[in-house]
Amino acid sequence: MTRTLLFICLFSVPFLARAQVQAMDREQCVAYALANAPDLRNARLEDSIAELNNQILLSAWKPIVALTGAVTNNWKQQVTLFPDFNNPGETSEVVLGQKWLSNAGVTVNQLIYSPEVIRDRNLQRANLEAARLVIEEQELQLKARVSTAFYQTLLFTERITLARADIERLERNLRDARLLYENGINDKVDYKRATIALNQAKANLATGLLGLDSRMAELKSLMGYPENQPLDLTYDYERYSLDVTSDSLLDLEIRERPEIRALRIRQQQQDLNTTYLRRSWQPTVSAQGGYLYNYLASNLGDLYGQKYPAGVASLNVNVPLFNGGRRFHQVELATVLRLGLDYELEALRQEIQREFAVADNDYRSGRLNFLIAEENVELAREIYEVIDLQYREGIKPFLEVVIAESDLRTSQNRALNALIDALIARVELQRVTATL
Repeated sequence: MTRTLLFICLFSVPFLARAQVQAMDREQCVAYALANAPDLRNARLEDSIAELNNQILLSAWKPIVALTGAVTNNWKQQVTLFPDFNNPGETSEVVLGQKWLSNAGVTVNQLIYSPEVIRDRNLQRANLEAARLVIEEQELQLKARVSTAFYQTLLFTERITLARADIERLERNLRDARLLYENGINDKVDYKRATIALNQAKANLATGLLGLDSRMAELKSLMGYPENQPLDLTYDYERYSLDVTSDSLLDLEIRERPEIRALRIRQQQQDLNTTYLRRSWQPTVSAQGGYLYNYLASNLGDLYGQKYPAGVASLNVNVPLFNGGRRFHQVELATVLRLGLDYELEALRQEIQREFAVADNDYRSGRLNFLIAEENVELAREIYEVIDLQYREGIKPFLEVVIAESDLRTSQNRALNALIDALIARVELQRVTATL
């Protein structure tokens, strides 16, 4: 028995130390997770990436200015044959160009019209919205996971509280049973039964403490909370009970789900891409201009002694007339992909309807189970108090006290489990209806 007490104390020290840490409720845990969860912080980068990709694509509208320069050594100059006008029918060899060439200048290219860049401009808002919906969906999932982990941690915390109350009550019973046994009023059976019940309660406390550590580690991981830093939780058991018993049921608004909105954005993106493919026959128009200084000389020392400026301006038009029918096949493929998105949307609607039906039924069932379990706790407590009083007056045997205690403990655990199950079912229903 001494070893059991030592074992319980070793597990109780870390738990008691947590009381010195500032406590966080469920809402604060969720807010902390939204700010610090690694996966979510990484997902938020997608928003910046989408914005930067839009800027990169739209930069095609801006002029491209470049400085050019080169120095060329024609160490073996090209030779061509020209007719010799002094000797008809004969040719003479002529060396072309100079041995040293150099040029420097500036060129400007400006896109005037392009179907592809028009598509990119129209897609920029959809791209940003798609990235933000990915973040919103992950935030909703994270809220649900953190809330569930919080309630599971609360379950073990309350189990520990119940186990400690049981230990306090059973230690009192053990003292009474021992006193009656030592005075010769009862035999040692009642004393042994009280010892067994107390040992079981201590084992339940140790199991609860170990389970609390595991659930706390999971909650910290989801929140992005430092693993080696203590985390204490605060909660209002009565408020949670009131929330479950008086909460109004939620209705499903499918269009509010991030997945539905994200799929509609994908449809919009596909429609814009299809429109681009249908218009890809349109010309690409651009303007180009440049101004250059050319330098020519037979030797390097005289290269920059004389300059020969040159300027150019042009309007370029590129009209794709025929590409082997590729455009028609691309339009057909885009149409098929768009139809696939319609089917995917319908399947997603059905899946969400199924999720809602399951979550709604689970929450209704959880509420009913909790109400029944709460009523059973009150009944079991009344029975135990009556039997305990009768036992002290010598009317009831100790066995009936043990049974009444077991019934009370079982009903309390069932009520606790029912409350946590109802709260977790409530979180799932809020996730499905996108109201979390």
